Amino acid sequence: LELHADVADWNPNSGFQRLLAVGTYELDEETRSRHGKLYTYEVDLGLDTYDGDSPTSTRNASLRLVHTVDNLPGIFDLQFIPTGSSAVSTPSCALSSTMVALALSDGTVRIVDACCGDEAARSVAEEAGAPAMALFVDTLVSPDLTSLAVSYSDGCIHVLNATPDGRLVET
Repeated sequence: LELHADVADWNPNSGFQRLLAVGTYELDEETRSRHGKLYTYEVDLGLDTYDGDSPTSTRNASLRLVHTVDNLPGIFDLQFIPTGSSAVSTPSCALSSTMVALALSDGTVRIVDACCGDEAARSVAEEAGAPAMALFVDTLVSPDLTSLAVSYSDGCIHVLNATPDGRLVET
């Protein structure tokens, strides 16, 4: 990876469990800016292979890079969004099973498609000039709503809801 790996998450959604998202973070000491990238890999654990009649098996795992999302603020946390919400989708990437929530160093929270990079939602905190870094994100999904719990470096916790028009609004 070009930047320091900070967080990783397996996709829990049926048919997509081989997808691994990896978030990176790096602080530029000169400019004091934080940069990140999102990498999505498909993991193939391989098949058991046997050496003759030996009971010892080996696994040959491989990683295949599926997609990267560049030019992000540093990624402190990420989580795939469990399937079940119609509130999170993108026009060109109908695979809502590959949507991931990102907690970013600039205080924003974004929902992006890990396989094509389309952005489905962005935190309203970005427009307000978030004073704190988003450190952690967790999801709660119901059939008609996706909510995110987000903790920030100033000690606050906010709950955001994804709207059908592609925004995240505070509850």
